[in-house]
Amino acid sequence: MYTDTQLSSTDSVRLAALKRLCLLDSPVDPSFDRLTRLAARLLHSPVSLVTLLDHDRQFFKSQIGLPEPWASQRETPLSHSLCQHVVRSNAPLIISDTREQPLVQHNLAIRELNAIAYAGIPLVTADGIAIGSLCVIDHQPRTWTQAEIDTLTDLATSAMTEIELIDAHEAQRRAEQQIALLQAQQLQDMAAMNKKLVELEQVKSDMIRVAAHDLRNPLALVMGYSELMLEEGEELAEHHREFVTSILRSGQKMLSLIKDILALERITGDPANNYQTVNFRLLAHEVFETNRDHADIANLSYTFSADEGRAYNLNGDPGQLREAIENLLTNAIKYTPAGGSVSVQIHDKGDFLLFQVNDTGYGIPEADQERLFQAFYRVPTDETYKIGGTGLGLHLVKNIIERHGGKVTFKSVYKQGSSFGFYLPTTS
Repeated sequence: MYTDTQLSSTDSVRLAALKRLCLLDSPVDPSFDRLTRLAARLLHSPVSLVTLLDHDRQFFKSQIGLPEPWASQRETPLSHSLCQHVVRSNAPLIISDTREQPLVQHNLAIRELNAIAYAGIPLVTADGIAIGSLCVIDHQPRTWTQAEIDTLTDLATSAMTEIELIDAHEAQRRAEQQIALLQAQQLQDMAAMNKKLVELEQVKSDMIRVAAHDLRNPLALVMGYSELMLEEGEELAEHHREFVTSILRSGQKMLSLIKDILALERITGDPANNYQTVNFRLLAHEVFETNRDHADIANLSYTFSADEGRAYNLNGDPGQLREAIENLLTNAIKYTPAGGSVSVQIHDKGDFLLFQVNDTGYGIPEADQERLFQAFYRVPTDETYKIGGTGLGLHLVKNIIERHGGKVTFKSVYKQGSSFGFYLPTTS
């Protein structure tokens, strides 16, 4: 049986709502104090309360006119609570004389709080849960008018508006707190993932270096013996000579692939690790001269030109830049038939240089041009596919140039020739 000092077990829903709202034991709030003052003034009552009902006490979110020690404590046990009946019934409780009302005549609020006349309106959440009341108390019997009850009801609605604002604020605070916790967890997860990726990247790099080293030694032996057999094996049958030649070409292709994979692995490190001031004009000319014999053997017109008076100094990794120049130049020589031309040009573009390798080679069909810089992609034309290659050269060039703050450029017309190059920022 429900008593004055013990709430029904069905009130667990209300207690959960109060916990969510964080109103119990909350600080004094001027917004609620204005409502209790207004209620006391309009209804000419010495006591006005905004009460919230806990499981064994009533807590005053705001109070006007309570005697001590209750005013300072801002709570009483349920033995002193008339508001509990408002909450239990979820309906207004209007009493002219509590001493004559059987429901409350034994409540200690009558003697210790001098609560003789009482009018209480439930404070009800949007989902219909009564969590407390707005009430006024008089120290002598009185008949409450309908106008007074209507005024108290309006003020209770205003109190619930304040509570709903608090609820919205708390919901936002909880959401922000949850988001902050999720973000912190995501950062931890990302840090752990990044650490794992770094470790895996290091394992991959180590494996590539070990594999390349272990492959190079037996490959060099195979290629060395193949070359020796071709040079000194005069009595080799023609078809045997073709077999050895095929072995040598396959070895050269494997060596080229190992070289390009190692180059690709190197550019995944710290982009500024080996940066220094580079005289690009000098570097490009050195690469040009290194490949002159190849151009002569291919019977190509081979020229170099650059704007006079500029060294084209820039900040970069000379090894990687050499590799980018080398790839573009050897591609041009390799894919230009005898009698054609390959020219290297450097142009001054203000704060940038433009490096170009122009050829009169086989050119690239327009349909294949979008995929040119993908790793391992080779243009599948009859003229070019029979020429050895790994499909990594242009991919390497693009990565190297972009890591140096530049941009790759090209133009190609099938069966007429190509122009490959890049822009790079210069320092002088």
